[in-house]
Amino acid sequence: MIDLRAMLQPRAPMPRLRGWAASPDVIRLLVERIAADRPKLVIECGSGSSSIWLGYAIERFGGGRIVALEHEERFARASQDLVAAHGLDSIVEVRHAPLTDWQGQPWYDTTALDDLSDAGLVFVDGPPEQTGPEARYPAVPLLLPHCAPDAWLVLDDTVRADEQRIAERWLREYPELTATSYAAEKGAMLFRRSTS
Repeated sequence: MIDLRAMLQPRAPMPRLRGWAASPDVIRLLVERIAADRPKLVIECGSGSSSIWLGYAIERFGGGRIVALEHEERFARASQDLVAAHGLDSIVEVRHAPLTDWQGQPWYDTTALDDLSDAGLVFVDGPPEQTGPEARYPAVPLLLPHCAPDAWLVLDDTVRADEQRIAERWLREYPELTATSYAAEKGAMLFRRSTS
């Protein structure tokens, strides 16, 4: 946390991490990816504390923007207010994307993705597990077409059995992905896309 705060130099009190929010070690992993790769676009499944931390990272290391998908309107509004309080409106966009049916499974309304392309980093921290089994699985089939050829994807909460199954499916079904486990508090897996 001390490293992150020193690196990002926030202008207002930072939102808490842990609990529903990502853990500090996963935020650090994402900030390191942003610093190294300077992605033009970061897509975040879910919004909140992480949107602010990543917004400061984009501001600090240059050039890109974040689009966070949020399925509950009240949480989308709360995240938008938080973004405004930190003066990150030009960097972070929170889109209300209600859950809709995708192949019998609820996932964010895909019309929220229509204008997105060349994402260099995707953070999969939603939808919440209570929305259905393997709730985060659709992220790869639906977001990969919006990603850069060398994109990174981070799946949070891989200590859970559902997320472990999701990771296995992604690797089995999408041979352009390779993965590395990341020893985070709630578990994380880092995927790299390679189309060459």
